[in-house]
Amino acid sequence: MPSHRLSVRITPELERRIRQRARVAGRRPSAVVREVLEQHFAEPAAAPSCCDLAREAGVIGCAADAPPDLSTNPKYFAGFGEP
Repeated sequence: MPSHRLSVRITPELERRIRQRARVAGRRPSAVVREVLEQHFAEPAAAPSCCDLAREAGVIGCAADAPPDLSTNPKYFAGFGEP
């Protein structure tokens, strides 16, 4: 299978860690990076959180003219959840 070259910028610390892992494994740094990328993409994607879903649906911050402390001030919770 033909390979393609991809240039990315990484921090010096990340480069040090990649080279260290490659040295310990007796492999080239590029092989270590390929292996880690393959592992990353083989894992199923994490399910979105409720906050992510609400943000995507546009329901976060949708109450017009609401007090800025609506979700944190106890005075707004008086009687909440009572029949």
